[in-house]
Amino acid sequence: MSTISRIAELRHGRALHTIGSLFTGELEPLGHEPLGVPVLDGGGRREVIVRLSKGLSLPGGMPDVLGIAIKIPGGGADGGDLDLLLSSSGPFRRLPFPLPGFTRGRFSTLMRPRLTAEPLDTGHDDGADPRDLALPLAFVIKRGRTRLALLRVVEPREGEADFDPAVNQHPVLRPRGVLARLRRVAYARSREGRKGLPRASVVDTVRLGAQVLVPTLLQGVILRRRAGSALAGLIDADGRATRLLRRLRAKHGDGPLLVRVPMRGWLLLPLTEADVRRVLNDPAFHPATREKRGALSHFAPEGVLITVDPELRGRRRRFNEQVLATGEPEHPFHARFRRIVAEEIAELPREGTLTWDAFGAAHWRIARRIVLGDAARDDEELTWLLNRLRGDANYSYVRGHRTDVRARFARRLSRHLDRAEDDSLAALVRSTPAAPDVDPDGQVPHWLFAFDAAGIAAYRALALLAGNPEAGAREAVRESVRLWPTTLVILRDSPRGAMVAIHSPYANRIEGDDFQPGSSAGVPFSDGHGRCPGEDLVMLVESMVVEEYLRSRDIEGPDLPVALPGSLDHFTLRFAVRPAER
Repeated sequence: MSTISRIAELRHGRALHTIGSLFTGELEPLGHEPLGVPVLDGGGRREVIVRLSKGLSLPGGMPDVLGIAIKIPGGGADGGDLDLLLSSSGPFRRLPFPLPGFTRGRFSTLMRPRLTAEPLDTGHDDGADPRDLALPLAFVIKRGRTRLALLRVVEPREGEADFDPAVNQHPVLRPRGVLARLRRVAYARSREGRKGLPRASVVDTVRLGAQVLVPTLLQGVILRRRAGSALAGLIDADGRATRLLRRLRAKHGDGPLLVRVPMRGWLLLPLTEADVRRVLNDPAFHPATREKRGALSHFAPEGVLITVDPELRGRRRRFNEQVLATGEPEHPFHARFRRIVAEEIAELPREGTLTWDAFGAAHWRIARRIVLGDAARDDEELTWLLNRLRGDANYSYVRGHRTDVRARFARRLSRHLDRAEDDSLAALVRSTPAAPDVDPDGQVPHWLFAFDAAGIAAYRALALLAGNPEAGAREAVRESVRLWPTTLVILRDSPRGAMVAIHSPYANRIEGDDFQPGSSAGVPFSDGHGRCPGEDLVMLVESMVVEEYLRSRDIEGPDLPVALPGSLDHFTLRFAVRPAER
C-alpha cells in the first residue's frame, strides 16, 4: 500500500484535507465570453456543494494550505458531476501556499485554463478553521482577469461528499502538469485508503497474471484456439485459476480485491457472489469497456453489448429482446426450430464415435438455418469469414481490422437477411420496427457468434449426461454453461474509472464444483442490464439438440470426478455412441 493510501487508512478518511466542513452553495455565472463549459457560461444560478478544508489538517486556526472544493451536479460533459478544486496559492499562483484564513488570499486550480477564486468582502474576517466560519462567504471565480462566476457559501450541509477532479471533469477543464498528475495519484491512493479495499501484493499480481490472465488469453476469449484449449484442459487452467482466487479470498477477505495492472491502472476483482451480482445489476458499471469494444468491433461494431450511449443501447437491447423472444418460455418459431434440429441431428452418427468436428459442423448448420433460413444451411464461407474476424477479435484493439474480410462477410449476411425466409430470425429482423440507428442487421453477427458458444455448451452437456443419465437436458445445458463458461471473463467499467473483471469460472463455482441439476447458482448468462438477451432461445434450442441426440442413442463419455475439472476441452472430447436400447 502506498504512503498516501496508508495515511488515509490510518486516518479512517482522507489522506489530506481531513479537517473540513460541507456547505450548500450557489453558483451564478456572470456575463463573459463563452469558456466552453455550459455551467460556467450561463444557465442562471444553481445549487452546488462546497467543501472548505485544511490540506495538512494542522490544528485550530493555524495557517494551512486551504482548499475549496465545488461539486456542480450535472456540470460534466456526459451529464455527470463536475468537481472544481482550488488550493490557496498566495503570491505563487501555480503552487499551493498556506494562508491564515479563507478571506485572506487567492485560490487557484491545477488545470488549464487556470481558474482562480478571490474572496469578496462580506463584512467579516475569517480564520483558517473551516469548522468555525461566519457565513455567508463569497468568492469570484476568474480566468485571468475575466470574471466567470460568483460562488456563495450559504449554509452548513449535513452528510459527506466525494470529490475527485480526475473522474468528475469536463474536457475543457482537464487537470494538467506535474502537480495535476500528483494530485490525481493522491486522490486515487486516498480513495483506496478510505474504502479499505484489500490490494494484491506484487507476488499475488504475478500469480494472477500467470494463472488467470495468460491461460485466458491463450484459450481465446472470442474464438477458442485448439492448442490453447488443449493446454488448458491438460493442466486444468480454469480450475487452477479458481483455486487461486479462493486462496486470495481466504487471505484478503471478501474484497473486492484491487490489482494494479501495468499500462491499464486499477483492476477490481469481485470475490463474492453478492459483489458479482452488485456489479452486474448496477447500471453505473458499463459493459462497453475499451477491451470489449476493441474485440467485438472486428465483426459486430454496432452490437448492443458495445454500444456506449445508454439510450441507444436500451433501444438496441429492446430490439434484440423482441426478435429473440427474451423472457418467453418458447420462441414463436419453436416448432420449426425443432424440425431443423431433428433434421441436422439425424445426420450425426448413431454408432461409433462422436467428435466435436462432426457435432460442431451440424450445429453451425442448425444456427445458420435458425438465424438466416434454409438457404444459408451450407454457406460455410459465411461462417469461415465470421471466424476469421473472431480470430482477430482475440487480440482486441491490438490487431487492426480486416476491412476487406468484414465487407465480404457483411455482403453475404445482407443477402441472407434480405431474403427474410419465413419462420427465421431474419424474417423478424426485417419485420420488427426499429429506428435506423438501432441497425437491426448489425445485431445479427453477435447472434451467430453466440450460437457457436451455445454449441460448445450443448456438447459439454452430453458429458454431464453420460455420467448422470437421470438428469434433464435443460438442466445439463445450464450446468454446462455454469461449470464451463464459454465467456471466460465478464468486464465492466466502474464509475470511478477502474475496470472490473469477473472471472466466470470462479464466479460460477462459488457454490461448488459438482453437478447441481436445478441449481440457480452463479451467473452463467451474466446478469442485470447486460444479461444475455438470447438466454431463453439458447436454452430452448440447445435443450432440443441434446434431447434429440439422446432420443435414439446411448453414449459413453469421459469418467468425470464428482468435483468436476475447471477446464473441459471440447475439441478433444469424444463419445462412444450406440443405438439406444429402449
